[in-house]
Amino acid sequence: PANGYVLGATYSLTLIVTNPNYTAVGSAAGFNLTSSSGTMATITANTALNGSMELKHTSPQTLISGFATWQFSWTAPISGTTPIVFSAACNVVNGNGQPSGDAPNVFSTILNPVSTGALPIVTSTAASAIGTTTATLNGSVNANGVTPGVGISFEYGTTTAYGTTVVGTPLTATGTTAVNSSSALTGLITNTLYNYRIKATASNGTVTNGANMTFTTLNNLSVQSISKLGVKVYPNPTTNKLILDGLQLASPKFSIVGLNGQSYNANATMQGNNYVLALDNLAVGTYILKVSSKGETFTHNFSKQ
Repeated sequence: PANGYVLGATYSLTLIVTNPNYTAVGSAAGFNLTSSSGTMATITANTALNGSMELKHTSPQTLISGFATWQFSWTAPISGTTPIVFSAACNVVNGNGQPSGDAPNVFSTILNPVSTGALPIVTSTAASAIGTTTATLNGSVNANGVTPGVGISFEYGTTTAYGTTVVGTPLTATGTTAVNSSSALTGLITNTLYNYRIKATASNGTVTNGANMTFTTLNNLSVQSISKLGVKVYPNPTTNKLILDGLQLASPKFSIVGLNGQSYNANATMQGNNYVLALDNLAVGTYILKVSSKGETFTHNFSKQ
């Protein structure tokens, strides 16, 4: 690559050895080529690798009009800013079997990483571990070849103006592979809708934001597991309904919250002594059932298949 290389990219390269003084029958050439980083692979016959960063001939190649060529591929490292050095030792011989007919030479060239002009790929994903005052923000960042990489952080707040920024774990992404990152929050307000997004920041200050997402903290400190009431909730996992066996709260109110904080309708009917909640409106995923009565809230996690 004449203008440098892109992190993680693969290139088809050609090594040319030439000497116009060696055109007679029996003239041949060989080489040894190394790179300071990245991974080489053979293409031309009669070449072999020594590890992943050294390539050499296994038998001399006959010169044609004073030229010999070998093709190989090289994959750039996925991260880093260090220039890559290619070094070659080449030899042209006249075929007389004597070193007096050799014409050896060495050369090296340096390639620097270049920016592709592309932006990172940044994706906000559902929050998890949602409590009354805690939650974990999640997302992924693919640096998409931006060098030397990007920093990862999250913004959150009660409006889309956010207001608070926290670093992600891990806090950087490099190369072209997506990195999952998260940040555990504490000190949140109970029963409150929060907005958040993940963002990637390049070394030049360019910021790429993920989409806005929301979650809602649980109602209050009196939130308890519904199992403390001796209520059986089944089936779990379920496909289209939840049965609450033994629920005896006065005028219970039902709600369902997704792990992303979105609330869903919970239509409950009595069948005998049981409450039955229809779940046809829910997509496949994991949810929290909330049952409230007289200032207390009881929860139960379930999944829909």
